[in-house]
Amino acid sequence: MLEVNNLNVTYNGKRKINHIVRDISFSIKEGECVVILGESGSGKSMTMKAILGLLDNSFTITGKALLNEQNILEMDKENLRKLRGKDITMILQNPMTCFDTLYRVGYQMKETLKTHTNWNNLEIHQKSIDMLNIMQIKSPEEVLKKYPHQLSGGMLQRIMIGIALMLNPKILVTDEPTTAIDAITKFEVMKEFQRLKDNHTTMLFITHDLGVASLIADRVIVMNKGKIVDEGTFAQIISNPKDNYTRLLVEKRIAVMNKFKTSMEVVE
Repeated sequence: MLEVNNLNVTYNGKRKINHIVRDISFSIKEGECVVILGESGSGKSMTMKAILGLLDNSFTITGKALLNEQNILEMDKENLRKLRGKDITMILQNPMTCFDTLYRVGYQMKETLKTHTNWNNLEIHQKSIDMLNIMQIKSPEEVLKKYPHQLSGGMLQRIMIGIALMLNPKILVTDEPTTAIDAITKFEVMKEFQRLKDNHTTMLFITHDLGVASLIADRVIVMNKGKIVDEGTFAQIISNPKDNYTRLLVEKRIAVMNKFKTSMEVVE
């Protein structure tokens, strides 16, 4: 479905050039869920923003990103815009940047769905209500009438996830989609992603959370300082990490889990 070859991203600052992503190569098969794992600043989000044409002229991007044998990096803005809704959809980490503050949430959802589906206004309204219920959002009719600033970041994140799911893209890209939501909603959202995985939806899932990766990953790519340092199934990453950075991530995760278990035993 997607093949990335020798992707490089550099930021052209006023005083120096920063090499953010270095010679990244990976592929995703149809129906596969690939998790890109790494801490903040590892280059995982910049990798996907470069592929999807979401970076401005301050960045220089080289390499290839082939979707259906077409190099996305060579597309013009209009064709990229069409592709991002129909073939590949990205859920960004910060939902506040994805909604226009001047328009009601329902209007923005309707315009997005009218652009990428053949649903009429009545179908869009009903499907929007159904989606808000799935995302555990109370009073969906009232939410559709509100402006983005009247909703919490977590609620906007859930709406954004729901819109992406409604578009049913060939590839779903998610950038830390559970960061801004509480634990209960996170559980419900991850159930939706697991359902998509069970239905063989092709996904590229970006996260720093090993626990999230364990729920849906067919394959894990570990990034550090703009490079891929490890790759394999989740079991391979946990039991036999090849890189010291991966080993450190695993040890941190195990330490947190053990601390949680100990605290639970004290409570009991």
